[in-house]
Amino acid sequence: MPPFDLDGPGSKIYPHSISRKAGRLRGGRCAKRPAELDPVETNDALALRRGEITMLSEHRRALLVFNGIGLIASALLSGWLYFFFLLGAIDLWPFITDVPANIAGDRRAWNMAHLEGITNGTMLIAIGAAGSYLRLGERAQAVLFWAAVAFGWLFTLPAIANALFGTRGLEFGGGPFPGDVTVNNIIFLAGWPAMVGVHIAVALLLWGAWQHYRHARGA
Repeated sequence: MPPFDLDGPGSKIYPHSISRKAGRLRGGRCAKRPAELDPVETNDALALRRGEITMLSEHRRALLVFNGIGLIASALLSGWLYFFFLLGAIDLWPFITDVPANIAGDRRAWNMAHLEGITNGTMLIAIGAAGSYLRLGERAQAVLFWAAVAFGWLFTLPAIANALFGTRGLEFGGGPFPGDVTVNNIIFLAGWPAMVGVHIAVALLLWGAWQHYRHARGA
């Protein structure tokens, strides 16, 4: 291919040299290459790798919602037991009628067991749904997640156990309440992680929400 004469004699550019130079610019040191990223790396992981404080991760939010639904399912189960306890029988007319059911416990205990599942399940779902308004680091996110799961299940399951075994689990040794002392003590000890967890979780929720507010205000 003939050269192009741009500025008269001595100023000639050959087309093949242009293509070679362009190729060097595209693929050589002058070209800007995109950062090599793991295709499965999420936005949350990228932000954490860069040392940024982020919202509650999508993975943890999904698990909190899942656990919350599980707790509401436990409330559904304890609700049926509460219902049959009040009737003193399994009565689901026209399918099942007047099948005797000797369910232990008292009305207060079953009411407590049913409401614990609803309350704690709703709480975990709310934390998951509000995750985009919580600005916490990776370690704080992990602590919040496990604290929430701990208080959610360890407030609910012992309440169901108290209803089934006729205990209260409020004092080591049983205190003034009736019921098997050994079962009472196990339920009492199981409540300690929940007691610690709920205080840690509420403190982190307040801190995370405040940090998000400050960040949004300064943006």
